[in-house]
Amino acid sequence: MNLKSNPFNIQPNPNLVAIEQEREKLLKYITNHSICFLNGPPGVGKSSLLTWVKDNLKGYKVIYLDAKDINEYFDLKGHLKRNTFFLRRWLGKYADNIVVLLDEAQAGNRKLIDSLEVLWNQRIIKSIVVTQIKPHLNNYPDSFKDRLGERIVRLSRLNTVRSHEMIALRTGGKHPFTDEAIAVIAEKSDYIPRKILELCEIVLVELEDKKKITEDDVNRVISKIGSEKLEQEILDLEEDKEVNEDALIPLEKVDEIDRVSPMEKRIIKLLLEGGKTSLQLSTILNTSTGSIGKQISKLTQAGIIDILGSRRPKIYGISQSFKEELKKGLEAGKQV
Repeated sequence: MNLKSNPFNIQPNPNLVAIEQEREKLLKYITNHSICFLNGPPGVGKSSLLTWVKDNLKGYKVIYLDAKDINEYFDLKGHLKRNTFFLRRWLGKYADNIVVLLDEAQAGNRKLIDSLEVLWNQRIIKSIVVTQIKPHLNNYPDSFKDRLGERIVRLSRLNTVRSHEMIALRTGGKHPFTDEAIAVIAEKSDYIPRKILELCEIVLVELEDKKKITEDDVNRVISKIGSEKLEQEILDLEEDKEVNEDALIPLEKVDEIDRVSPMEKRIIKLLLEGGKTSLQLSTILNTSTGSIGKQISKLTQAGIIDILGSRRPKIYGISQSFKEELKKGLEAGKQV
């Protein structure tokens, strides 16, 4: 499948699936000039629905604001004036039928919230849509929540049928996934649209030469992703660690050991810096995991390396007894 134009792009997309009722409900609140709350977990299409409203709401001036990008110096009145035609702005007037879409509403500061409420009370802003993940607007004053009332539009996860519909819509019905493959993708993505799209793209990139992608193909890719993610988590943990006592052992002392090979010395040095898996060692040393495995086996038998955790992939480190041996040699100023 040609990915030059990626049908699974996760950026907000006005091609909506399974939220027709929610869309009509939101439009009704807006045209009724009400304040309403668009709510739902990450990735279910809130930003896509806002994009659709911005592109399709006729007869209104739609202003999109991301509360994360707004600080205490933001002037809402000035912003609305700048988004007004010159003649009306010159006459000191605002645009007709202003609708404000406030995304990431939980980040809204009190000045912004108060300004929205005042301008809505003055009927300068006709409707406000506040959007966020959490189900409660905890940082909003009671007066604002009273005006909002129970006007809530909630978006939820898809099901398997809707997942099929979304993939078909995005690809024009031309995709290599079997029905069983889509069912696995949807389940593993917890039926969240954004995650489904992301996993579809990853599977296609991994299996770009396959004309038909089956359930087994998807499971193999997911298994690979899980292994790589675990490896990255291990790396992240190691990067976050503070320098430990082992790092204080001069690495040149390892070069004085006469019972190990040059490759084994390099492995010992790396493990003195922190625990690593065989895959990490092979990547750093630019050699095969099989070769690393043989070196690790020899060093383990010699009592130099220990397994730090039995959870796969195994993490290897320097044994405590060998660390003590190195420290004694350092203190005595002689070879180990």
